[in-house]
Amino acid sequence: PDFSPGFIDIIRKYGRVGTDGAGGVNSSRPKYRTVGAGGGYMHLAENGDLIDFAYFYCKVPGSQTVPRSETWSMITLLRILRGDFQLTIAVDASYVVDGFSPDMRQSYLEGSNCDLWKLLYEVWDPLVIKPTILKVSSHLTKHQLNRISYPVEFAWANEAADMAAKLIA
Repeated sequence: PDFSPGFIDIIRKYGRVGTDGAGGVNSSRPKYRTVGAGGGYMHLAENGDLIDFAYFYCKVPGSQTVPRSETWSMITLLRILRGDFQLTIAVDASYVVDGFSPDMRQSYLEGSNCDLWKLLYEVWDPLVIKPTILKVSSHLTKHQLNRISYPVEFAWANEAADMAAKLIA
């Protein structure tokens, strides 16, 4: 994976980050599809000026599907965390959010992407301070942004992650 300079310092400072996956230009053609995984956070001033920006992106192993890219972005992030600070991870993929439910764990370990979920749980379980996983909506309009029930910074985190994933998809 490629990480922007100071990635961990920035997400530690704000306690927020997003993860996302993206399909490439051939996303509708499975034989030629490539996907990318990414994560990021951008902190904006009240006037909209960019204060801080951090991101990572990487290719996805195995089958090139968006659910795998969404899962791989989470694995990539969790692998660099030491579990020593509070962090909320904004995720737009219900598939990934649901994978953190204890009731769903066994079915994910037996499902179509069980190879990735095994890796994810291997890096998740030892974390002393577990991140909070927050389901967010993606690609919000101005009207939708005004109606979200979570801080707008999480919408920006998701957008930063989406931009990063698209860099390599």
